[in-house]
Amino acid sequence: MSLSKLQNQISTMLQQVQGEKRVEPNKIVVGEFQNKVKEFLENQRISPSSSDIFLLSNRLSHLARESKKKRGAGLEKGDILRIPSILQNPSLIIFDTNKSDLLYIGESNFKKGKIVKIVVAVDKHRKKQGRINFIKTAGYIEEANLKNPNYMEVWREAGGR
Repeated sequence: MSLSKLQNQISTMLQQVQGEKRVEPNKIVVGEFQNKVKEFLENQRISPSSSDIFLLSNRLSHLARESKKKRGAGLEKGDILRIPSILQNPSLIIFDTNKSDLLYIGESNFKKGKIVKIVVAVDKHRKKQGRINFIKTAGYIEEANLKNPNYMEVWREAGGR
């Protein structure tokens, strides 16, 4: 699917979530694991049932909530719409060894100097969807937040942070 169509789907879902309407569809594929990520996960003995990464309506509601924005962590709409681009071309991918999540890192186009972190749950069981990879949350972070003893680098853009 083209990036502009994905952004339109995310925008529609965001409007429905913020309007507290029933969201249909309640999940969309916004990315997929690249080969380098699949190889890394295999080395960690994690075998996802799919390479697809989903954005679920309830997770979109979580990451777009006002309380998160008030404390400076909530993404601007423009950066929410960029989620597929960041998943496709991150500056850094980290594996959280404590939670077995993947963290996709990119620059904000809407908040100068801010870093966007997208947390992807890998092959987690969801009541209605079964085992899927999905975006748990996303937000702005400071560079210092990338230094964590539980973080293991999966991939880094040449010359990246």
